[in-house]
Amino acid sequence: METKKVKWTAIVITSPNKEWSHTLQRELELRQAKGYIDKEAFLLAVEDPKAYVGSGGATINALLTVTEYISAQKGYSVLTTEVLRDSNILILHNGRTYAYDACGRPFTTLPVKLSIQDPDGLTCMIDVLVKLITEKIAVKASPGVWVSSTDMILTVPYNAEIPWEECNVCAITVPSTPGYCRHHGVYKLNDQGFVEDILYKETIKNLDVCERKDGTVPMVCAMVYFSAEVSETLLSFCIKPPLDACTYMGVDSGVSPIKLSLFFDVMLPMCSGVNARDFRSGARSGSYGKDVAVGDIKTMRQARTILWDDLHKYKIKACMIEDGTCIFPHTIQEHKKNIQDRFMEQCFPEGTFRWQNWTHSHIQNTDQVDESTTVINSVVGENVIVGPKCIITHCNLQGHVTIGKDSFISGLVTDPQSTERLSFADSIIVQCNTIFVPMLGKSIHVTTTHGRFDNIEVSLRRDTCLILVKRLVSSSMGRMFQEPDYRENLSLALSEVLDDIGVNERMVMRRRRHLMLRETMGNIMFRLTDINVTNYHLGSQSEGTTTRGLHSDIDILVCLHRYNIIQDWSQWEHGKFNYLMIQDENTTPGYCFLQLLHPYAPYLPVTVIPDEHHINDRSGRILLKNTRYNGLIPGAIDHGPSNALQGQHGYYDMDSVIAFHCKSWPQSASSWLDRQGIGRWPTQEMKRYAVRTGCFVVATGSKVSEYPELEWRISTSLTERLEQAAFKFLAPFLFTTYGSILASSSIGENNQVSPQALVWLLDGLNSDIWNSRLKLASVFYSTGDMEKAELILTHTEQQYYSYPVFPICRCEDMPPPAVTAEFKRVCGEQSEDYDMIHRDEDEDYWMDWAVVDSLPFLYFLQYKIYSHLQRHEDKQQALSKLIRTIETDKNLRHRETALNILGQCMEQENRPQQALNYYLLSLQQRQRNNEADDQNIFTAQLFPVFHAKDTVGLQEILWLQGAVTDNDDRDILRRWRSSWRLSMKDIHSLTDLKGELESRKLLFYTVGQHDITKALLQQENKGFRVLYNSAVIDGYTQLLLNTLDTVGEGSDSELQAGMAARTLANIADVLGCMAGPKGGLRSGPAANTAWAKAFQLLEKRNIKGGIEALAKERSKWLDRPDTLIRAARHYEGAAQILIRHAVMTAKQFFKLQDETPVSHGSWVLAECPARIDIAGGWSDTPPITYEHGGAVTTVGLLIEGKRPIGAKTRRIDEPNLVLVLHGSSEQKQVVCKEISDLADYYNPHTPGALLKAAFVCAEIIDLKSSQTLKEQLETKYQGGFELHSWTNLPHGSGLGTSSILAGVVMASLLKAAGKSCDTTSLLHAVLYLEQLLTTGGGWQDQIGGLTGGVKLGLSEAKLPLFVEVVDLKIKPEIIQAFNERIVLIYTGKTRLARNLLQDVLRNWYARNPQIVETEDKLVQLAKDCAKFFQEGALEKVGECMDKYWQMKKTMAPGCEPEFVSKIMSAVRPHALGMCMAGAGGGGFMYVLARDHESQKNIRNLIDSMESSDGTKVYDTCIDEEGLNITVIEEDDGSLTVSEVDEDMHDYYNQPETLLEDIPETTEPVPVVVGIPLIDADGISMATGGAPLGATEEISDAKVPEVSGITGSGDGDGVTMTTDDVTASGTSELPTAGLSANTLAALDKAKDMQKQLDEFFKQGREQKCQEETVEDESS
Repeated sequence: METKKVKWTAIVITSPNKEWSHTLQRELELRQAKGYIDKEAFLLAVEDPKAYVGSGGATINALLTVTEYISAQKGYSVLTTEVLRDSNILILHNGRTYAYDACGRPFTTLPVKLSIQDPDGLTCMIDVLVKLITEKIAVKASPGVWVSSTDMILTVPYNAEIPWEECNVCAITVPSTPGYCRHHGVYKLNDQGFVEDILYKETIKNLDVCERKDGTVPMVCAMVYFSAEVSETLLSFCIKPPLDACTYMGVDSGVSPIKLSLFFDVMLPMCSGVNARDFRSGARSGSYGKDVAVGDIKTMRQARTILWDDLHKYKIKACMIEDGTCIFPHTIQEHKKNIQDRFMEQCFPEGTFRWQNWTHSHIQNTDQVDESTTVINSVVGENVIVGPKCIITHCNLQGHVTIGKDSFISGLVTDPQSTERLSFADSIIVQCNTIFVPMLGKSIHVTTTHGRFDNIEVSLRRDTCLILVKRLVSSSMGRMFQEPDYRENLSLALSEVLDDIGVNERMVMRRRRHLMLRETMGNIMFRLTDINVTNYHLGSQSEGTTTRGLHSDIDILVCLHRYNIIQDWSQWEHGKFNYLMIQDENTTPGYCFLQLLHPYAPYLPVTVIPDEHHINDRSGRILLKNTRYNGLIPGAIDHGPSNALQGQHGYYDMDSVIAFHCKSWPQSASSWLDRQGIGRWPTQEMKRYAVRTGCFVVATGSKVSEYPELEWRISTSLTERLEQAAFKFLAPFLFTTYGSILASSSIGENNQVSPQALVWLLDGLNSDIWNSRLKLASVFYSTGDMEKAELILTHTEQQYYSYPVFPICRCEDMPPPAVTAEFKRVCGEQSEDYDMIHRDEDEDYWMDWAVVDSLPFLYFLQYKIYSHLQRHEDKQQALSKLIRTIETDKNLRHRETALNILGQCMEQENRPQQALNYYLLSLQQRQRNNEADDQNIFTAQLFPVFHAKDTVGLQEILWLQGAVTDNDDRDILRRWRSSWRLSMKDIHSLTDLKGELESRKLLFYTVGQHDITKALLQQENKGFRVLYNSAVIDGYTQLLLNTLDTVGEGSDSELQAGMAARTLANIADVLGCMAGPKGGLRSGPAANTAWAKAFQLLEKRNIKGGIEALAKERSKWLDRPDTLIRAARHYEGAAQILIRHAVMTAKQFFKLQDETPVSHGSWVLAECPARIDIAGGWSDTPPITYEHGGAVTTVGLLIEGKRPIGAKTRRIDEPNLVLVLHGSSEQKQVVCKEISDLADYYNPHTPGALLKAAFVCAEIIDLKSSQTLKEQLETKYQGGFELHSWTNLPHGSGLGTSSILAGVVMASLLKAAGKSCDTTSLLHAVLYLEQLLTTGGGWQDQIGGLTGGVKLGLSEAKLPLFVEVVDLKIKPEIIQAFNERIVLIYTGKTRLARNLLQDVLRNWYARNPQIVETEDKLVQLAKDCAKFFQEGALEKVGECMDKYWQMKKTMAPGCEPEFVSKIMSAVRPHALGMCMAGAGGGGFMYVLARDHESQKNIRNLIDSMESSDGTKVYDTCIDEEGLNITVIEEDDGSLTVSEVDEDMHDYYNQPETLLEDIPETTEPVPVVVGIPLIDADGISMATGGAPLGATEEISDAKVPEVSGITGSGDGDGVTMTTDDVTASGTSELPTAGLSANTLAALDKAKDMQKQLDEFFKQGREQKCQEETVEDESS
């Protein structure tokens, strides 16, 4: 059943830049040309306008662009939205940068082939995605617009039902786990399946509302359908400011672009659970709503207002594909899984894809590549070793290379001349990308590497503490209701766990101190910058009762000091915003109203409402709303009184509340001051402290209040906490920091430390923070004063453990502000030890600051100083201490920085592998804000691109891996440091997409070159037509033609002629593919004189010279489809020459023996039966027979009780050859008196050609001899020969007439000439004779006719061609049973099979898989049929005949005309089996009846058929004898020639002169008129003249005009019938009875031959003259 498909009106792919858009457009067009995309679909690559506009903006811009094109295509002059109503549009968003494929996820190549992939090509993710949408997901949808990302891998089982429902908008979704989906988006659905909300990067807990019964959630699959109505709405945004700014129209109008998210700006307003306020404010608009500048907030709100108003009326229906899956590959493990797992195989019918580990690749030594390894589009040389579970893609690996297991190698090219082995470690990732460098103006290749287990972008953390707490708590809870003392057990368990993870009194105090110091430092910063705000930290973090694993948030109270909150009039302050706290019967207990007071007179009423945040109550008071500061914190979500800000990576979650401070204690809580509770709590000190602290009013109202927006909650939980003491503690630290900044500035200017900086640094030395001394030491180190620096470090190390050092920085939680940075890098650009990872100073200026613990920095600084002082032992001791500290100190903070500086030490030690390991460990410890940079493997500038003097590349990559050791001079390190390096991120941003794709295509066709060469040289049954079709589209035909020329030119022996013929046929196939359907039919004349030189060289067996000449001539015929087809015909003609040469190798099995000649006047009569092929035909046809091997079961038959094919020969006194061709009512006679009369034996159109060729084949006449014909005949035979031939079969019988006739002619002639040979020799003689005749031919006919009976013929797939005949020795009773069942029916139609053979041979040379498979079956069927014959299983024989006929129809479609089908249908009920003789199409049919009675019924049925038009049943039976030779001593008139029954059809044109009876063997090779056959010695077999030189420029001589000949084509050949042509040079040819037309044609032919003879004579004379001149000059 044919797969239903969406007929796309247009397919659009978006592009981030203009350069990529051209390449993407080309890629789409190539895929359409190859048939992967519907031919009628409009294709468009749309560049995003000016800047990145988000997925929503790109969608609208793409929709606008494609609608314009469709409008224009339909004849509109303006943009017309109506065209969307009946259009199916697919918009594909080209994904983000992908670390593991330079061309992105869409063009990731899979190890798969489409079964129907013609033309051939690489299958990429985008091909599978488009096929899935086209044939599965979108088939039920109404016209509309489909939008899909190309980043995801979506799978839908083929048998899965798509639950499609008509809707305005449809979101494709699949079930997945909450943990995976939270990073990709989750749909919240209602009971009807409509989308209520879209959640992105929510916590697992918040996704509970989306969970289904099975625990899965609906995943956002980045594939959406918009109906035509909604699409028109989206299109309208292009003319609605400010939304038009996301399209090219807005950009062309000068408007600044805006960014829209497809899901959070376009689809979110259509979600039923989203309100207008949240959406318009931007709170729910995703990242794009948060990234805009403050000045653009108004613009974005206007845009969202339009989006809400226009789109909220629509609903989104979720289409949940229950059995589907969706993944977004990100890591190398996911990428490898994507390539190696066959998960997409289930999406399509079985057999659609062919998954193979080795796809589109040439592997020279398969034993050295593990079977589990995936190789895609690559060439792997003989000396390359690849371990298991690797992926090799787009590589050309030559030379000696070893790749370890589980590695990923992409795009790598190695030097084939290299003798050193390149070894890549296990689990290594190596990628070579093509990038365009603007500053160079060209594309170059750059290689990157990392480990398979490296996460190049994200640092993974595990907090075992939380896991342990959960495990122990759940264990105790499990016993809660079983053990009486469960509370005690639980408390003890929790206490132990909490103590183990640091929740003890000491840690709590340290945490409290830490949070208080952070809070105080922040408030100091606010005051220094005149920000009138105070922050107070609350909650478990400030109390020190949390752990890292519990992820507690930070509660912050933000106190705004702009307002003066009072409780009595005495607290009023002049000129300030004064608010009076009011508590009355309208307020909830614990809450108050805030009444606005006059700023200049406290008792004057305020009558004017200042803004929308105030309200006038019924008493006339102006009250402040608690919503005054909603949305103060960008991106925060209002949760009651707080603004919740979800933490990103490296940040805590924060809850912030806005509050105002009141200096006095709340009057409603005054009773608390008088209370004295248990334990004397609260103490008097606490009460005094509370009175001094006052209270706060927080912006939130009671939920049960009538006035929730007017109430303010009174809070007494905060105090002012020891700011003066904290500042006293922090002052030395601040002094040191400021001194460091001043010192860095002065060192940068004049390499000296300013006195002011030293004062600040010295003032900070009294701190217990020891790094103040380290800063001072680093300052002296930077100025070169190593002695002072070393003295300070020694003193510091001695004192280090005397005092505790508490960390106060918060770098593990969030990026440090400048005020908390500890030191300026001492190993900066001024240091000789160049920083390993460069940075962009403009973008990452703050990263010049780094944070490190004091102790590792102390040892690092010692190492640097001792290096300068050349104190090597002390240097190594400092390095050992640094390593020991990092490895053993459990309390070490900023381990990532310590590892990084250790890596720099290792680099200085010339230990690059260890240095890289430490850098990678550093990145794993901390992905964000790493010491060296905001670095990871993806952003680190590790990979050398070029060097000013040296070559950099693969050796440096191997050095980074540790596979190559640097020399003592550290040359690799030096080159690496001084080279220009890029990060993986930089490399992907510079990707030359066009160059990358072209390099992959070149590699694809390079693989094709290797495959072609291997298949031809090793005679593999592998075809390349799909590759040729692909090369035509991609523009790589010349590459393949050159390859084929090279292979063909290497065929320098006769035994390789078959391979050369196949090569030429492949070139013809390439030319035919280039011409396409516009070139015309492949079959046609091939005798244009422009190709004569090449043909002549091939005839002389100079294959190399002939192919070179063909290629030279071919270059002139490539400009038009019609000339390409004509060139293809000539290549096929050239191939036929070499096929003849290949078959002629059978001559060595033609062994002659001399015997006593027959006396003069005695006739030698030879007669043969006809034959039918029961099974195996076509396998005997050259070149199939010697390339594949053949087997044919044949049966020799008497027709009407007689042998229908015969010949007789006698010796005569006249030294002439008299050739008589018998027909039914007349005969033709040809008399040869000169050697030239035999010269045209190779032209099958010439009367008597077969008989002439027999004299040459039997070696009776030697055309190369210097003797005349008369002299040869008189010397050897004392006279001439008279030879007669005949056949009593209808024209175009299909019973093997011409080959059998050649056999009887040879048998008769040899006997008469005194020569003899066995049957095997005679069979091979016929093969050779037919090649001389240029008609070609197989061997099944002569086996059936010459050997008779039931025989099995066999040939092997090799040259020289040898045919073996197996006598099946059928029992007489089986023969009798067969004779009683066999029915031979003449259909009454001549076989019109002239082009059948050419089509079969083309398909064979193209190795059409169906033809190759059928050939295999044919050979096996012949052997099975022979076995059944021997067993007498005629029912099985009949089945074989039926199967055989089906196979014939597969080989040559069209061989069963309608009249044949009617006959077969009529006799079917009475038959065991049936088949057409020969190639089919007409002639004879044979039927094996069920029994003898059925045989009679079939005869009667045929006789009674109306409109039989010559259909007739002939009596037939098996002739067990075969060839019969009789010698009749004298001509007494008893021998009757051509005794035919009156009901036999006339056979006027003898079979040896007709093409119509040849197709079951081969078709004649078109030969240039006048170009004679040349033997192996270069002698003209037509003239017996001198050898022609290999370089003789025949084509350069002027060809005389030949008038009066009717030609076809443009000089490619001459078409003449046998009635009109006679042997050239035969002036004595009898003309009695010939028609006037025939006589006129004879005269014209004679004139033509004379002109050509003169032409060759002139050529030889010119050659002689040139040689004479050359000799004289020498």
